[in-house]
Amino acid sequence: MNTIVMIMFAVFIGCAILSVPLAVAIGLSVFAAVGFWDVPPMHLVVQRMFTGIDSFTLLAVPFFLLAGELMMRVGIIDSLVNLADALVGRIRGGLAHMNVLASALFAGISGSATADVAAVGSIEIRMMVRAGYDRTFATAMTVASSVLGAIIPPSILMIVYAAAAPGISIAALFAGGVVPGLLMGAGLMAVVAVTASYKKYPKGEHEFSFARLFRAAREAIVAIVMPFIIVGGTLSGVFTPTEASVIAVLYALFIGLFVTKQLKLSDIPDVLVRSSITSGTVFVIIAVSNAFSWVLASQQMPQYLISLVLGITQDPEMLMILVIVVLLFVGSFLEATAALLIMVPILAPLAVQVGIAPVHFAIICITTIALGLITPPVGLCLYVGAKVGNASIGGVAIALIPLLAVEVAVVVLLVFVPDLVLGLPRLFGYQ
Repeated sequence: MNTIVMIMFAVFIGCAILSVPLAVAIGLSVFAAVGFWDVPPMHLVVQRMFTGIDSFTLLAVPFFLLAGELMMRVGIIDSLVNLADALVGRIRGGLAHMNVLASALFAGISGSATADVAAVGSIEIRMMVRAGYDRTFATAMTVASSVLGAIIPPSILMIVYAAAAPGISIAALFAGGVVPGLLMGAGLMAVVAVTASYKKYPKGEHEFSFARLFRAAREAIVAIVMPFIIVGGTLSGVFTPTEASVIAVLYALFIGLFVTKQLKLSDIPDVLVRSSITSGTVFVIIAVSNAFSWVLASQQMPQYLISLVLGITQDPEMLMILVIVVLLFVGSFLEATAALLIMVPILAPLAVQVGIAPVHFAIICITTIALGLITPPVGLCLYVGAKVGNASIGGVAIALIPLLAVEVAVVVLLVFVPDLVLGLPRLFGYQ
């Protein structure tokens, strides 16, 4: 590792220790490294930051964030929670099962794990605590299930990955994320079943009935239809993912203004401001992370890493296990978007070198990085969940251990059974 790269990482780590905001820390580390070149190309740093966000693909990010913000305002969260409760509420530990199912349903709308925790989490945790669940467990369940928001399509991280690895289809990633997301949800529900049986958590208050299920489904139908429009239209080729994001916004506006009528015209400016702040934060991180990756590439770091890793193993499965370990570590310290943008240009050539299917490798990277959202010390969903649930971060982190272990086990399963990822993309003609 050469001096420039060492300087860049040293500045970044120093900024992290001083709790400097992530985007500023990455930007300062890039400028510090470039300053030590013989001919400092400072103007190229700004150019690389701009080209990092000058992408038609990334235009989907602010629109999906806006659509998610709108859908949170139109009264669909309660309907999703009621539907999940009608489906699984009567099982022992039913509210915990409902927590996972509601997160899976909301994942198809927001595309964001953080939005899942902030929007659905407050309702889920309150219901579970009122029913007699331990607050720490309720919060940990909410945090763990929020990961589904980054895996079940539409997913912001999938769009970011496609921007970092040109040539890979977002539609293929959307298709590839369906089964892994469902498997992860099933794994969490298995942990719930064991925990609920051991701790004698209560069953739901209501008996299961098809009449109640039908009423809940009818109330939630406007929310359920949205992911089918987005993902179905994208996979069928009716529109691109970017066009799908615009359609999602128009659909959310129509539902809020004319169906539920819970969205007022006076609410729209606040919705635009909130989504703009979130989008701006994401794009600043994307810009500086692209410059960070450019410095690494200019210093031959991808080639260095490839030769180093291939010297350890050339077995595709073992290589992906090694990648999982690396990304779990990186994801514990970097925000998910930045981690993908920095690591993908380095790691993606490895997949090509050993013959791993690009979509398979992409889903492994995305699911692993998503787990970084719930791991200390920088897990954003962990901090948001603890705040929403009024629980201690340390207690929630400990309660997360068995849930996180199951989610990691699912990622490892995906490594050794690639058809779980590639089945749907092949069905839609993307492989």
